[in-house]
Amino acid sequence: MRWRAGCLLACLVMIASACGGTTQIRDGSSPRPSATVGLIGAPGAFVAVRAVAPPGDSREVTISDAHTGRMLRVVLPDPWHGMQVQATAVASGKVWVTLSSGPRCSSGVEGCGPVPGSCAGQVITIAPTDGTPSVALTAPADELIADAKPSPDGSLLAYLDGSCDSSYFNQHLQVRDLRTGRSWSIGAALAMCHSLGSISWTPNGQNLVVAYGPSTLPPGAAGDYGHGTCQSPGPAQLAVVPALQGAPDLPGVHTAMDADCQAAAVTATKDGYAAIEACGSPDYLSGPALLLALDPTLHITKRTSIGACVDGAELTAGSDFTDLLGSSYQFCNPPGTTPPRTRTFTDTGIGPHTVIDTANSGTDAVTAISW
Repeated sequence: MRWRAGCLLACLVMIASACGGTTQIRDGSSPRPSATVGLIGAPGAFVAVRAVAPPGDSREVTISDAHTGRMLRVVLPDPWHGMQVQATAVASGKVWVTLSSGPRCSSGVEGCGPVPGSCAGQVITIAPTDGTPSVALTAPADELIADAKPSPDGSLLAYLDGSCDSSYFNQHLQVRDLRTGRSWSIGAALAMCHSLGSISWTPNGQNLVVAYGPSTLPPGAAGDYGHGTCQSPGPAQLAVVPALQGAPDLPGVHTAMDADCQAAAVTATKDGYAAIEACGSPDYLSGPALLLALDPTLHITKRTSIGACVDGAELTAGSDFTDLLGSSYQFCNPPGTTPPRTRTFTDTGIGPHTVIDTANSGTDAVTAISW
């Protein structure tokens, strides 16, 4: 099975489909664009890329009420300076936005022939006082970045990085000291065609939590892949990785999910870890979809149903690592009579509470969530 370039983020990041849909927002109010960011953070408000209606086909980085789903203000248009929003984060009172574009395709063949040096990427911060973006990181044109997350104290920045023309299921972790500019890589020697993403920091700022699916390529086969096609990686696990020094592989501790399941999204919490689990065979997502709580030893302590099937998800904790914010693209494969949906929920300790329920995804999907 070869995964095409269009599926790159589907296993770890929820993707909007081409279908239309109707978003249910609890009070039906329209957003109020604003030049300032205003109050952000759990449990009152969250950041996400959402469709701004009318007309409904314009997507923006927004701040929304976490109880009703009502959009409060627009923070940044998507795309921004020709780059798409890949992720957001909230830290040190600022909104952090990961932007990237590329690679450019050179042909219509399988994998599209990605062109070296045709990527662009930035991580910007937006201050709550005046809404002015500031650049925290600019990636060179021969790198493709994603999913940047600042450490709890804001001194370090972790993100996915890979070569512009060969990053397809072949990215690694990069950590940069924002005070000194020093950086180090983790996992750059991992075998081609692995999955990696859903980055979060542990509360002490010493480890990264990621979803990692190991490569299933036989030895010597890597040369045939990475330029837009890949053999499917193994089921994604929850991995806790030391973050303060470089390593060629992915050190630390890894834990598998339930049988016939994989981690669709993961995060650190005050009491350990949390994960959204997608279940079914590698070819058919038959469900169920579960929100898991794990203790510090990576043992599952709680399972809560969040839908029939999940085909891509995001999960993040607030600054105190207590409250959870999640979003999932819910679709069973092979499809039945139920159309796909995007559901965004919060969990402040009493179980998941649906905030936004979007039918048919499309431009109405809720992505790049944080609080």
